Amino acid sequence: MKKILFVIDKMTLGGAEKLLIDIVNNLSKDKYEITVFKLFNGGELDKLINKNVKQISWLKKQHKGIYRVIRYFNPEEIYKRNIKEKFDIEISFKTGMPEKIVAASPNKSSIKIAWIHGDMEYQNYGLESHRTKELQFRCYSKFNKIIMDSQKCENSFKKVVGDFYNFHLIYNGVDLEKVKLLSRENKDIPYNPEKITFSTISRLSYEKGIDRLVLAVEKLVNESINNFEVYIIGGGSMNKQLQEMIHEKNLNNHIFLLGAKHNPYKYLPETDAFILASRTEALCIAIIEAMTLKVPVISTKCGGPEEVLGESEFGVLVENSVEGIYNGMKQFIEREIQIKNLYSDKGAQRSKDFSVQAMISNIEELFDNVSKTIDQHHYADI
Repeated sequence: MKKILFVIDKMTLGGAEKLLIDIVNNLSKDKYEITVFKLFNGGELDKLINKNVKQISWLKKQHKGIYRVIRYFNPEEIYKRNIKEKFDIEISFKTGMPEKIVAASPNKSSIKIAWIHGDMEYQNYGLESHRTKELQFRCYSKFNKIIMDSQKCENSFKKVVGDFYNFHLIYNGVDLEKVKLLSRENKDIPYNPEKITFSTISRLSYEKGIDRLVLAVEKLVNESINNFEVYIIGGGSMNKQLQEMIHEKNLNNHIFLLGAKHNPYKYLPETDAFILASRTEALCIAIIEAMTLKVPVISTKCGGPEEVLGESEFGVLVENSVEGIYNGMKQFIEREIQIKNLYSDKGAQRSKDFSVQAMISNIEELFDNVSKTIDQHHYADI
């Protein structure tokens, strides 16, 4: 049985954190003994990790501004004081300090893996912790493998950090059956059956492009195209700005900000199409979730979605602009039935390629392959 260590900063609500739960809860219990080391204890998702997975932490809780302090700590000392077991595979699951801790591991025989989840061209995640690009490059050079969740992610990493020729692509997995189950709950708002209903699940931040979606809706309304509504599920830093923008443009009868929801999936099945208006994405889980519910997807060409949708083979791809979003919505309004017939079933079938089961199979295959390297080193030392 191989011993696997995952290092993460905290288990608060977030995409990478939820992904980690899916991974550690689904990896084979017969093949792997798993430990999760957290910089900070607690978090909403702590209790969702299965009991067979060991959890250890460094600090009891996160204090404001603490990242700016701990970036000067010696990562090897953090490792030695908290991690007492010897692992076969050590994985940093977030950028910054988790990478520094794994890279500084005194365990010279372990395979070290960095897992990258974001678009480095949009934001150099972890640079503040590394402090300089030179130190960041030096840190990554100590890893045997660097896992990317999309080709877009890999390309941007190469441009910003460098090419280490040890990248491995593993798409994030979605618990499709869970999404289907949660989608059956009754939603708490009625949709107008006389109008076409667009939906999106998105954080309300600049990179997600919801401001551009508002401008596209304004353009449609100015052309007297009024037979539609847009429901936006999610919260974020731009919430107030977007509310004011919608009010100033008199779009309150067309755009509805529903806020963050514990179960966003129940709002999707009765909508006619899902819109992704993002400026940039690595791999977008939300469009896969919509596809598994047979909701046609309209997405900007912003990186990751192209890998999911192909060349508009499994959904509608539009230019990464207000004009592109406007054209995609207008096209759907004019050809609703044809687009639904074209993409509903094909999208649902395509979503299976991004299931949790497919992801776990790819991860275990990687672990098995790198484990052969561990075993070869072990026998060479005998």
